[in-house]
Amino acid sequence: MKRGSIGCAATAVLMFVSLGTEIAEAAEATGTNERGFYLGAAAGRVEQDAKGEGQILVGIGGQFGFAVMLTPVQTQVDDIQTGWNVTLGYRVNKYLAAEVAYHDFGEASVVERYVPNFFPLPSEIIVRSNIEAFGPSVSLLGTVPVTPSLDVFVRGGVLFLDQEVERQFATLRSTQRTGDEIWMVGAGAQWSFASRWAARLEYQLTDDMDYGGSLFQQNRAGTEKIEQLSLGVLFDF
Repeated sequence: MKRGSIGCAATAVLMFVSLGTEIAEAAEATGTNERGFYLGAAAGRVEQDAKGEGQILVGIGGQFGFAVMLTPVQTQVDDIQTGWNVTLGYRVNKYLAAEVAYHDFGEASVVERYVPNFFPLPSEIIVRSNIEAFGPSVSLLGTVPVTPSLDVFVRGGVLFLDQEVERQFATLRSTQRTGDEIWMVGAGAQWSFASRWAARLEYQLTDDMDYGGSLFQQNRAGTEKIEQLSLGVLFDF
């Protein structure tokens, strides 16, 4: 289902509030005193792992012409960027927490070079795509204490991803914004270095997704998935 950024954020907040209410009741039942809210911020290396369209369908001759399918002879990808996120979490106990976060994954670019080699098409077609990715997420964390100050954890959740895709061919330019709900998973370690402070190292990975349409009428869009290795800090209320 496609959503705008405002709708995604509202849905994420509602899901988090509902989830927080349920897990708070569960925490009351267990009688633990380790629950509570926390804030976090992180930055790190993001790889959007973008792949080009792989082929384009180009029309020749207008209404009574024909279409030609082209494949790129060269594809260049620049998909490693610096990203960041901010997090609001609720810790049920030392084994379970819920988080809502906002992510900015930076911008990836893909340049595809096509060589038609027949008239009236130009001798070379260059298609450039710039992809910005951002959006909120909701997730659950399962935590296992290793020592009194060191935990390891795994994450599972949903990312409400917005993508703004700009494509350019010669003087033609198009911009498209799309929204998708995709699965995300993660794993990492957290070190409590002070009474209310902790440092977190985490690896996250999303499901595969399409990015936008095209300047041309082709049978499929480009695809990507997002990988992130981040280092952050958390503060307990």
